[in-house]
Amino acid sequence: MEYVVQEAIIRKQCKILDLSANHIRSEGASALANVLATNPILEKLYLDHNCVSDMGAQQLAQAISANNTNLRVLLLGSNCITYEGAQHLAEMLKTNRTLNRLYLFDNNIGDRGIQLLAQALTLHNRTVTHIDLNGNTLESDLTVDFLVDMLKSNQSLKELRVCKCNLSEASKIRLRDTVRSKRDFELRA
Repeated sequence: MEYVVQEAIIRKQCKILDLSANHIRSEGASALANVLATNPILEKLYLDHNCVSDMGAQQLAQAISANNTNLRVLLLGSNCITYEGAQHLAEMLKTNRTLNRLYLFDNNIGDRGIQLLAQALTLHNRTVTHIDLNGNTLESDLTVDFLVDMLKSNQSLKELRVCKCNLSEASKIRLRDTVRSKRDFELRA
């Protein structure tokens, strides 16, 4: 991983790095985080299907929080991320001003993790335009209250994906009703 980081990001100055399904794990995420904290070149980072875990999510979130990056897209789908990793990502969203697309599909974020992300997007973040939470199973319809607040308050958000999240039909209707008045908004529920 050190070699990839050195060659692709530092030496070649690539703007897009796709390391999807490469068994990177938290150790690889740590190496990437070390470079991200000081590298303004990388704009898109695809790390889906890598078992990055909460530790890797924490390290990446801390690096991106520094705002020394130009990262606009972060794909962390299917990475064994739980509430703990979502908590670090939510903290990052409070300060980061470059990220506009965050993909967290097929993780184990759960109700509390999604609530924290929604609160960060409701109260602090105005740059994220797309968030993908598909496949993160919710156990309570109460989480929809947080999503509704986010959709009402956040004017930068243009797309929310919450398919396969175990939402009740009533919750899906609430979300659809909330976005009905928003222009150019795409809801996938």
